[in-house]
Amino acid sequence: MKKRIRVLGFSICVLVCGILLAACASTKDTWSDLNSLDQMNGTWVGSYNQTMTMQEFIEERSGEGWNETEEIVYGTDMKVTENFEVTQTVNASAGTVALVKEGVTGFSGSQTKSVWEYIKFAMGTGSGVAVDDSKHSVTITQAGSVPEEDIDALLLSGLQINQNGKKIKYPAGVIEPGSPEMVLVKK
Repeated sequence: MKKRIRVLGFSICVLVCGILLAACASTKDTWSDLNSLDQMNGTWVGSYNQTMTMQEFIEERSGEGWNETEEIVYGTDMKVTENFEVTQTVNASAGTVALVKEGVTGFSGSQTKSVWEYIKFAMGTGSGVAVDDSKHSVTITQAGSVPEEDIDALLLSGLQINQNGKKIKYPAGVIEPGSPEMVLVKK
């Protein structure tokens, strides 16, 4: 009898713990439109990773279609992998938004080695650009402020904030051309 009571007690504890864990795991963010710089005050961080074909990369970045020449040059199996980290600092009382973006773009596929010099040239050189020839990747670091006249446009771009003000959701393409939807978390 004592053993049954212990088993029953243990079973009830496991059931209660399971319910509590399920409730915590199912907590979902509720998003609403962000309409004030005050809601963004502070420092926010986020990142994204995506892999696409070279065709998708060129079409998203240039806005132009893929042509036969590009298919011959890059082949059909070339992949582009992007890893971006973003830090945004907002000073609402001063009306400023500062962004630091670091992106590593890597290229792979059968044609990569033969067109690597051209890819490096197309990705650019100069301050904030680092090339890793052994990995066929380019790292670009950009830091700057959003111009005052563009802050209103940023607020109207579809930004959303979660119910407790700890996350901001950026629509695709707002952080960087071709970037997916991205969530920044308050530090």
